[in-house]
Amino acid sequence: MKRFVWFVLLISVISFFGCGEDVEQATMNEAAQSFDDLTPQQQAKISPDLMPLLAEYGRVDVLVQADPQRIFAETIDRDLAREMMLDPAVIWKARQDGAVIWKLSAEQAVIWKMSTDQAVIWKLSEDLQAEGYPIDETYESVHIMKLTADEKIVAGLASLDQIVYITPDRDVQVSDLSLMNKTVGTDLVATRQSAYDFTGYTGEGVGVAVLDSGLMRTHTDFSKAIGNRVVAARNFTSEGNAINVNDGYGHGTHVAGIIAGNGRRSYDLGYDTTFEGVAPEANLIIAKVLKSNGSGLISDVIEALEWVTANRGRYNIRVVNMSLGLPPMDPWQYDPLCQAVENAIQNRLIVRSEERRVGKE
Repeated sequence: MKRFVWFVLLISVISFFGCGEDVEQATMNEAAQSFDDLTPQQQAKISPDLMPLLAEYGRVDVLVQADPQRIFAETIDRDLAREMMLDPAVIWKARQDGAVIWKLSAEQAVIWKMSTDQAVIWKLSEDLQAEGYPIDETYESVHIMKLTADEKIVAGLASLDQIVYITPDRDVQVSDLSLMNKTVGTDLVATRQSAYDFTGYTGEGVGVAVLDSGLMRTHTDFSKAIGNRVVAARNFTSEGNAINVNDGYGHGTHVAGIIAGNGRRSYDLGYDTTFEGVAPEANLIIAKVLKSNGSGLISDVIEALEWVTANRGRYNIRVVNMSLGLPPMDPWQYDPLCQAVENAIQNRLIVRSEERRVGKE
């Protein structure tokens, strides 16, 4: 019965947008004919890499993003639509003779908003096709339309108020380290010259303290010409003795590799891509605070931070990484872990901790 009611409501919305006045928009003949006809604000709707592609190929597949709330505001009374957006608990059901307020539960409100947004996009897609825009696909859930376009079509779409952004339908590829390097920019910072040598900003001489589950010290990615780059290590857990930082969980080795791995193992194996970290020549200070099950105590982390702070000058420790956390229970001013981190920062250490996991506001 509930599904039937929601189906009827959705049909009524679609009927309204189909029978009501069309959304005001320029026709293809009235719209901008080229990029030169667009205002700076309209040009900003076009992704920077789209213009060169159009210049090279003439026509390309594009994804056009629309704003259903803007279209809804233009179709319905603007003041009422604005009130709807300010108060999500009040949903406006569109009718030809006005608007009716529906008081719905939070779940019903979400369903209703999705239904109205999708109905608006369907109507916009139909209107654009009627005006000659060759819409191939409409993805209602994300308010996007796909079509093959030339400069005239792209310029015309960018001149419409209902359109917010236009991008190429770009290629995607299997994620690998080369893609990460392009995203993060590590290939612009450090460049490998040999098995051990790099040029650029490599972190050489800088100490990075990693508070985690320990380290596989024998892994060649942490090596240098003689020995390895682990300059200090201590175990703060109840698991093993004070110098046993063996990584029984694996997470600490993973994190240390992202930070300071030099890719030696992948280099020796002759892989097409070598797997370096962000600072492949940085020194590592390992503080094991997590046991083999991946858990530890706040007190162990605090003790480790005190040890790192006390040895900051000795090992030139500039950065502390803590990829760990717990659900916030206390205001940050009274959270013991937050206080320990604050003390480290006051001692001129850069502390990177797991986002949104440490301390309440």
